[in-house]
Amino acid sequence: MKTFLMHTFLFAAFIANAQTSRITVHPEVRLPKDSVQLVAALNDFLDAIQNGNTEKWVLPAEKTETELLTDEMKGMDKKDSIDFKPYLVNVEALAGRKAYSVQVSYMGIHEDAPVLRAVFELIAHKTEDGFRFSSPLLRNTENWKIKAYEHLTFHYQDTSVENIINQWAKEILEFDRKMQIAKPYDIYFCGECDDMACIFRLTGINYKLEMNGDGGHMASFTLKEKDLDLFVRRYLQQQPDNAHDLFHWRAGIAISNDEKYNHYMVCGGAYVYGGSWEYSWEEIQKMFKARMKYDRKTDWLKLYFERYNFGESQENHLLVTQFINALIIQKVEKEQGFPAVMELLSSGNIYNDRENFFRILEKVTGINEKNFNREVGKLIQGIHND
Repeated sequence: MKTFLMHTFLFAAFIANAQTSRITVHPEVRLPKDSVQLVAALNDFLDAIQNGNTEKWVLPAEKTETELLTDEMKGMDKKDSIDFKPYLVNVEALAGRKAYSVQVSYMGIHEDAPVLRAVFELIAHKTEDGFRFSSPLLRNTENWKIKAYEHLTFHYQDTSVENIINQWAKEILEFDRKMQIAKPYDIYFCGECDDMACIFRLTGINYKLEMNGDGGHMASFTLKEKDLDLFVRRYLQQQPDNAHDLFHWRAGIAISNDEKYNHYMVCGGAYVYGGSWEYSWEEIQKMFKARMKYDRKTDWLKLYFERYNFGESQENHLLVTQFINALIIQKVEKEQGFPAVMELLSSGNIYNDRENFFRILEKVTGINEKNFNREVGKLIQGIHND
């Protein structure tokens, strides 16, 4: 009821202030003594977010975590044909700190009805020359446990996840060394969050229309100085450690250009280094041998581009495409090292630019469209002979 009344008041305030582009302070908000300075700084900060120049207004010690929040706030003033205006709806002094928790809502009107696009929480830190702002993420997780491994930092609440953390760190670092990734990566295991709304609130995104009803298990943010992921509790309860997915994630970091990222080749690498659907690479090979008999007349190129499934079901699929790629990657790494594998992982979309894919494949392996069936047949014959 309180939330409903607040947004009813907001709608009335929106009508009364429709011509102002600055933040509107809701009349029910209890402002502190230094409110004039606070509101002025908040106004300038919100303008700076939309202009893409927030450095002056962000608390330096929490620059990276705040980038997460300001990236989400940018562009909030416009969506389709609707103009959204910021409203200050809550200011709360934080005990033991020279700081306030500040909530800002973005409201608009569509067909005479109010539309709430977003609600953000910021921490306003009192400084000698005014205010600086930050995301509440570090404050909300300040009592969490932390484990660091080289460029990886894990934040967690429940010691029961430490075995998973150790395994993830081992696998991620192995993949990162192969792919020469050194960018800092922070992972938050949110032991008290059962849904995405809880995760977003940790970062200061209390509500966002575009995220409404998100039923996922993680929030992922790519920032200038680090990558940051937050996981809900149920992900760790329902999902075993999955090196296959970890390989995909790290390859996505190493190959930032989407046009170069070859999903099926990356997935082939994930077969080799992480298996799939809880099958190890060795088990996948045994399944292939049992279901895909070697025959010199087999058109492997056709099966490759048709993504033929030799798995137990459509849900737990194992595709000839990825399997062939896995055999190629295994051979290339053994003979040429992982830099050559990276060329294959970066060979683009096999359907959108087939010519470019085969150009790179031939450069690295000698395999082209004309000799594909013969050369791939040799690889497949090799596993049948083992």
